[in-house]
This record gives sequence, structure tokens and C-alpha cells, in this order.
Amino acid sequence: MGFLSAVLKLFGFPERFILWIEECITTLSFSVCLNGSPHGFFKGARGLRQGDPMSPYLFVLVMEQGGYSLGSYFKRGLATFAGLSGLHVNPQKSHLVLSRSADGDRDTLLSILDFREGLLPLCYLGLPLLASRLSIVDCKPILLKIDSRIKGWDGIMLSFAGRVQLIKSVLTTLQVYWAMAFILPKIIIREIEKLLRSFLWKGCTSVGYAKVSWQQVCRPVNEGGLGIKDLLALNQDLMCRHLWRVITTDRSSLWVDWILHYRLWGNSLWTVSDRTGSWGWRKLVRLRVIFRPFLVYQIGSSSTFSLWHDPWHELGPLILRFPLGPRHSDTSVTALLSIVIVEGRWCWPPITNMESIEITHSLPTIHGGADRILWKGTGGSFSPAAAYDMFHPSGPKVGWSSLLVGETHDHLLFRCPFTSECLSEIRRVVRLHWPYNSWALAIRWASTRWRGKHIVNASYRTLLASLVYHLWQERNCRIFQQATRTPMDIAMIIVTEIRYLIISKQLTHSVSTRGLYRLWRTPWPVEGEASS
Repeated sequence: MGFLSAVLKLFGFPERFILWIEECITTLSFSVCLNGSPHGFFKGARGLRQGDPMSPYLFVLVMEQGGYSLGSYFKRGLATFAGLSGLHVNPQKSHLVLSRSADGDRDTLLSILDFREGLLPLCYLGLPLLASRLSIVDCKPILLKIDSRIKGWDGIMLSFAGRVQLIKSVLTTLQVYWAMAFILPKIIIREIEKLLRSFLWKGCTSVGYAKVSWQQVCRPVNEGGLGIKDLLALNQDLMCRHLWRVITTDRSSLWVDWILHYRLWGNSLWTVSDRTGSWGWRKLVRLRVIFRPFLVYQIGSSSTFSLWHDPWHELGPLILRFPLGPRHSDTSVTALLSIVIVEGRWCWPPITNMESIEITHSLPTIHGGADRILWKGTGGSFSPAAAYDMFHPSGPKVGWSSLLVGETHDHLLFRCPFTSECLSEIRRVVRLHWPYNSWALAIRWASTRWRGKHIVNASYRTLLASLVYHLWQERNCRIFQQATRTPMDIAMIIVTEIRYLIISKQLTHSVSTRGLYRLWRTPWPVEGEASS
């Protein structure tokens, strides 16, 4: 009542009029109409009610002042925030988005805050702010971004392997940010896949055609695919991260708190209807079907899990399978699991229905301690990368998949017996000391000790490159063509390539040049002389 009196005084109403209003509000009483006539009365405790002729006028006066006060309080709060954090609001970049119910306060709020009026959808942190479902038009920026990135590679000669790596490391990740926030429409996912498929097979031109179905391309490498992520599955996987945060009650997230209080209202995520709420919420709730099989509910001694709604049982939420279970077991629908656990053991009440007896046939183990919700296979914590593999079980391996296992740079170039024989033959011919025994050391040595255009450094770099090339070529010939060469053959090919490099250079006659020719046993270009 004090606030209403202050508002009336602010608008200049006479004191006597204000007293009349106060009298009407504080002394009102209600009668009950029975058979067309009022009988008795009872005193009102909360002032005027809807339907009173005076109520609309007083409401308009209070809301008029409320809109002004709200704008003042908000501006004062922004000033306090700026003083504490040093982050000041830029009115030129700030927008005030109002609902239809606030149209009456629009001019007042805009004048106080000095903001521009904004309309939804509005872009914030690269994502659209929406009041409705995500439409195809809202997703156009991600398509334009991928298309512009592909066109930026127009002048670069990219091999097929290079395009595969660009799709994996660049183009696929461009839509991950959106896929973490929204369940993308399937038509948008198909349009993105169309761009990736065209770039994979045609590059930046219009020449070419798809040689393999996109489903096959998105399989793992050991199953005959290229290891490119399936975008629809990746989107579902990233959105399941939000379900994990809700299930584990991540209190560090303001969004999780909002979901618990205003979406679930104390209900379980597993049994809440997927037909109510916003479009995004309904889509998210429907993902629990693929999410639930990979959760493990570890029951404690005083379990706080819901007896009928949480999927602690292998049958899932019991209320979905046994709707009359609470009645048959004489328990409440909202009962906790702890009521059927006594001293760390199951103690179920007698169940009168034969169908519901199935509940007690396969009860899980009681682990004691506190309740825990664990994710299968990754140490108990949800991992998007591991979840992607778990949501899509592996298929049959291709025949050559075993060749991908255990093949490393160190094994191929330094620890393989065949490679050791090749190096021995090279050292026997040129008496060269090999200064490293691992791939990392070889690259470090080549990038630090063999830098520059000097012919000696160039010959050493060529030696490393030629060794890698011919060893990999020999490996593939043996696997796919059943053709073999001896270590001596490969060593002589490598040495010959180094000799051709040295001969192709116009070197001055000097002591170091003679030493280089002697090292690689290269014929001296001056007629009548040869290296000893």
C-alpha cells in the first residue's frame, strides 16, 4: 500500500483522494453469492482483486511508474557493474528488445537507457537470439561462412589428401560452434554436407563427381572411410553434453539452474513430456533416448535417486514400464530409492501384481557411499569425442586395416630391420655418420643443423627426403603389388640422387668441394681427374 500511495502522490492526486483509495483497499470485504443473494462476508487480505472497477486504473498508474523505476534501476545496476569490472556499456552497440506486453513502457525505457530498440532475431556472440524455432534463414550465415572459406582456396592447387585434411580440420569445425548451441535443422546439415562433398570431389571447380557415397566417406579409416565426422551425429553428440550437465546438476551453470526450476519443476528429465516447452527444449529432451544407455547409476547407501523416475534399473525409468507400480508396491510416485534400502541391502515392500514383480528379479548392486552418475568408458565423465564413438558402434574392418596399426615414423624409418640394412648400405658406400635414431630428432637436426643453401646442407636434406620417399614407396609396393627390392638397390638409388644433385650445381674448385665429391664418391667434373 505504501508504494501505491507514493505513486498517487507523485502524480499529484489530492491527499483526501489518496485517503479514500487507502480506505477502499484496506477495509474491503467479500460476500459469497448463494442462490442469487449474498450471504455473510470475509475480509480481504491482499487488497483489490481482478474484476473490481477500480483495479484497472490503479494498475495502470503503478505500471507507469514501474516502467520508469525499472529503467532507472537497470541503468543504476549497469553503472555499478561498470564501476566494479571496468566494463562500460556502449549505447551504440547495445539494443533493448521488448516484448509486446512492454509496448507502453518502450519510449520511457529507451529514453532512460539511451539504447537502440532491437528486434529478434538478434546476433549475439556469433549466434542468433531467437524467440521461436531455429529456421533455415537463421542458419544462412554458417552456410555463407563455409562457402566463402572454400572460395578462398580457389587459387591453391590442393591434392585430394589436402582437401580431406581441410574438411576435417577447418570446414567441419566451422559449424561446431553452432552445433554446440542449437539442434540444427536437417536441411541445413544436408546443405553443409553438400558443400563439403562438392569440395572433396571437385575442389573449387565444377568438374568431377562423387565416387563414393557420403555415408561411406564418413566412416572411420579402418572401416574403409576417410574419417570425416557425420554432421548430424556430431550435432546430437554435442547437444548431449547439455543433458549431461542437467542430469549431474551442474550448479556452476546458470542455464542448468534455470532448467531445473522452470522447465523440470522438480520432475525427472527422464519422464518429463517431450511435447511441451519450446522447440529447442523438445528437441533436446528427445535426445535422451540415445543418451540413456551409456549412463551408469551407481547407487549409494542412502540413495537420493527417484525410485520410479530415474533410470537406475536396467529396465529404465520404472514408471514408464509399470505405470501402476507405485500402487502395487504401496509407495509414492515421488518416493526416493532410499525407502527400499535398509542397511545397504534391498528391502522392497510386498508387490501384489505379478507384472511388477519383474522389478525385483534383477536389482543392481548397492555400492554404498554417495550416489554417482557415471559415463561408460571414459573414467565416469562425459567426453564428446568418446561419446561420438560410443553412439556409433564400429562396423566391420576392411582387409587392410591391420596395416594402419603400429605403423609410426620411428618404426618405418629407424627401427625396421629393412631400414637399418638400407642405412648400413648407404654408410658403406659414402661412410656417412647418421646422427639420429628417431623421427623427431631427424626433423630437429634437419631444421637446425642443415639449414641454408649450402650444398653440404642441401645434400643432407635431400638424403633424408629421399630416404623417406623410397622407404614408403617400397612399403606400398610390397603390400599392394607384391614387388620387392633389396636394401642395396634402395641405397644405390638414394646415393645416385644425391650425386645428381651435387653434379647439377656449378661449384667452385675448392678444398671443401673436393671433400664433398670424395664423400659421395662422385666423379670430378674436370677431365682427367676423379675422386680417389
